[in-house]
Amino acid sequence: MNLKNMKLGQLLEGLPDYDLNGHGELEIKGLGYDSRRIQVGDLFVAIKGHSQNGHDYLNDAIRNGAVALVAEEFRESYGDASKILVPDSREALSKLAARFYENPCNNVDLIGITGTNGKTTTSYILESILSAAGARPGVIGTINSRFQGKSRPSPVTTPESLDLMRLIREMADGGATHVVMEVSSHALDQKRTGDCPFRMALFTNFSRDHLDYHNTMEKYFNAKSLLFRGLQGNGRNEKGVAVINMDDPKGEELSSVSNAEVLTYGLDRKWDFRADFISTDKTGLKARLITPAGKAEISSSLIGRINLYNILAATAASLSLGIDLDRVVAGIKRLKTVPGRLELVENKKGLTVVVDYAHTPDALLKAQETCRPLTEGRLITLFGCGGDRDKDLYRYA
Repeated sequence: MNLKNMKLGQLLEGLPDYDLNGHGELEIKGLGYDSRRIQVGDLFVAIKGHSQNGHDYLNDAIRNGAVALVAEEFRESYGDASKILVPDSREALSKLAARFYENPCNNVDLIGITGTNGKTTTSYILESILSAAGARPGVIGTINSRFQGKSRPSPVTTPESLDLMRLIREMADGGATHVVMEVSSHALDQKRTGDCPFRMALFTNFSRDHLDYHNTMEKYFNAKSLLFRGLQGNGRNEKGVAVINMDDPKGEELSSVSNAEVLTYGLDRKWDFRADFISTDKTGLKARLITPAGKAEISSSLIGRINLYNILAATAASLSLGIDLDRVVAGIKRLKTVPGRLELVENKKGLTVVVDYAHTPDALLKAQETCRPLTEGRLITLFGCGGDRDKDLYRYA
């Protein structure tokens, strides 16, 4: 990735509202929002986080070499650094990043997946289908960010906007045709994806989670819905596409707020994408997909009826992208497992051991419902959850 320095004035052309106190001809070598990682010649953007406020570290950024500062307020002069006052630092960071990395989203088909559960598995299935069809997909998600055999661990599901734009630029420069992104409610609420023109958005399901951040289920859902309210395509298509699980109680509400073309999927009624003749065991699942492009028998190593929803979501997205149904079937079959998602663990005792990421009441229940038919004797559940989360979660689990 070879990016040239950019004049501050050119960089600021991406902002709709700002007040510059400094020199527009200043050369900017890079962007940053963590003062500890700022290098000489960088522009530092002070954002307000959940537990830290970047405005408290403006002087640290200058000491590390920042030549320009973007902030919602300036409490002192900050020496010779150019100062850019903005109404919303997070929005500014996203737009500055898009401009600095030369709008990388315009070079790929961008697909977002949101929902309480199923995002990661759906992204793996879609990646497998795209690869089977000859495309070159990059993936940004909870487990890692990966492209063409290279991967890096993910500290969060959806990175900050600056990191997102850098990742997508790297993937685009490497020849990626599509980028599949897991989009968290935090990212949507914090405008991390505000300048990502999604061609397509997928909704998996909605249940209790993240109330330590959103406080109420209504606010949590409203954050999720932002992905669909702003779905407009990427400028190379007529409009965006929304793929929605209509078996979920929130599916109908979500479909009503989107101006995009809506594709429905589920098992309970005759949606656009559905399945019948379903059979599951510990070797995987088999079913017949029913789609607008025809019917097809599928075989998958993924276990449980719940994974059929993830398969249907990926199938709807793939067919909308113009992929043939036979390539969809091949892509579903070639995916053997998803790390930590209803993953069978081989062992010398011949026990059925399954590892799953379930950390919400709904996900845990569905994992148990999936494992119960696979268990000849007792079903033993060992459950834990990461810290700093919704404390009431355990009361419902």
